[in-house]
Amino acid sequence: MTSLVDSDNSLTSSLEITIAQLEQHLSQQGHFCLIDWFIDQNILSYSDYEAWRHQRVDYIDQRLAIDSEALQILFVESVTFCKQLNLVVEAQTWFSWSDRRHRLKASRNEVSNTLLTQHWQRAQDCPQLDLFMDNSAVITENEVHHALASRQFDQAQKKLQHLTRINPKHVRLGVYQDLINYGAHAYEARGIAEDALLVEIQGLSEEVEPLAKETLGTLARDYLGFAWRRIGAAMTELPYNAEQEQLHTSYALVQIPDWHGARDSLLAAPQNLDEPSLLHRLALCFEHCHQKSEALLAWCILMERDAVYGEAKLEAQSSALLWPFWQDFWELNDGGQASFFSAYLVARQPSITQHQDKLPPLTAASTKAMVTLIAKHLFGDDEMQEREQLQAISPALLRLYLHVRA
Repeated sequence: MTSLVDSDNSLTSSLEITIAQLEQHLSQQGHFCLIDWFIDQNILSYSDYEAWRHQRVDYIDQRLAIDSEALQILFVESVTFCKQLNLVVEAQTWFSWSDRRHRLKASRNEVSNTLLTQHWQRAQDCPQLDLFMDNSAVITENEVHHALASRQFDQAQKKLQHLTRINPKHVRLGVYQDLINYGAHAYEARGIAEDALLVEIQGLSEEVEPLAKETLGTLARDYLGFAWRRIGAAMTELPYNAEQEQLHTSYALVQIPDWHGARDSLLAAPQNLDEPSLLHRLALCFEHCHQKSEALLAWCILMERDAVYGEAKLEAQSSALLWPFWQDFWELNDGGQASFFSAYLVARQPSITQHQDKLPPLTAASTKAMVTLIAKHLFGDDEMQEREQLQAISPALLRLYLHVRA
């Protein structure tokens, strides 16, 4: 049976790293580095990471969404698991995204700085330079990659010219030139006309992004991040049109992904949060930012505003957080109404109502009746009248409440 008492919603209490997670990250990134893992897990927002690379933040460990005790545990666990997997460690120097390329520190503490910035790799994945061959082309190509990722397009052009002199038949010379041209265009043409936005989005998502990911690998994230942020900035003043869901700043930021930035852009315009598409996007932002209660509340509101739209998104399993609740709801309520899912969530997670000041109000009679009944239960008051009200709305709802309470 399910208790009416919420589980702990804090990030620190649920944060852990396992060998399986580490191996998955390793297969996706080609290496394991705590900074990249923190970005992937949204413990470090991409906005804060960018600020660090631009030297607007001194130390990245000041921006982690975990406390120092949890960080120390992660240090120990990650090193232990990397050694168990026989990975090879290599110290890494991180540089600012600027012409002068200043050395960056992830932490004021030298030991923490090393643990945050070092890379772990499989031995067979470590770069192997042949001592009997000229490796200058390999080194120069790698420099092109890093110049593109650090958004230094003039420097990337110089490195590409050098690569062309070394190996004029290199198969990717044209690809690198295309990426440099697009990056320089995006950097110089900061503004985008409203009638050109959809074309820009289509060009970036369908042409540039696949090319960058294929060519730059994991470094494509930083190369593309600037381009998506540029498009997002051009949409901040646009009125929202539900028929063009892409034309909202949050859409561009999710592509980076910068879930924290997307969340903030949505909350900055509460008048739009009755739109199902934006509510769904906000719910996903909350989920990725480890704000479980807020995510559940956003889903409640979405199911009230448009149960058909919300059900389609749930059935597509767009939310790992909601899917178990959705399955349990139908197991207990076979043949019931999807619109009652909001009331069920309130019964399962009463604390979500504490966040109603941030979002549009819950308005469905079934949800409001459940909120009232839950409040009576938590205060130990007599529930008879509230149970009768819930029964009048739907006997199935009362059965759901009694099951959850049991």
